[in-house]
Amino acid sequence: MSLSLVVLVLSQTLSPPPMVSAPPTPPAPAEPEKAAAPPDVPLWQVTALATATVPTALEASPFAFGLRGEVDVWRISALVTFDRAGTTPTAAAMAASPLAALSTTLEDARTWNGLLGYAVLLNHWARIRALGGVSALTTDTTSRFAPSLGGTARIGWRFLAAEAGVVFTPFGFRQLDARVEGILRSGIFELHVGYRARFVDSTDTGTLATLFASTPNAGPTVALGLSF
Repeated sequence: MSLSLVVLVLSQTLSPPPMVSAPPTPPAPAEPEKAAAPPDVPLWQVTALATATVPTALEASPFAFGLRGEVDVWRISALVTFDRAGTTPTAAAMAASPLAALSTTLEDARTWNGLLGYAVLLNHWARIRALGGVSALTTDTTSRFAPSLGGTARIGWRFLAAEAGVVFTPFGFRQLDARVEGILRSGIFELHVGYRARFVDSTDTGTLATLFASTPNAGPTVALGLSF
């Protein structure tokens, strides 16, 4: 009996301790998902501007005012413009009859352009469009339509840039409208300041030589509006 007890005590003393399983390692925390990088250029943009070609002199100087709207959906673009020109009255006309002088400052004709196109170059720094569409020359009683080609190029930052644009109507009636502008943007507001020259030949028998021989409505230009 005593021998059995001794053997039992020795077997318990010499046996290895029971294995204790280690607690499971907690999973590593998931890495937060990285936000998608913003695109280099906006996927869409809408711009609406009131435009004016400022008279170069206070007396008998040509001017124009109008509207310009632009829509961009990625590389697809639309450009719509309206212009009406006039000439500031002379001092003699104002002295004779101010109301009559002011009423005759605006020309009867109004110029409209509606163009669609594609941005052949589009990145964070530049947008160059090739455009084509229809132009119209209207009065209170008549309307004339003609095909037009055009293009714009804007280079710079979102808040500060330079832009050039041209619309050319070779036949039907003839026009060449070219501008170069600096652009300052703050929030949704845009200010354009530059120079613009508009050649228009509304005669039925004119040619391109007649167009370029005509006196342009040219001078400093200002445009102010919204872009978002």
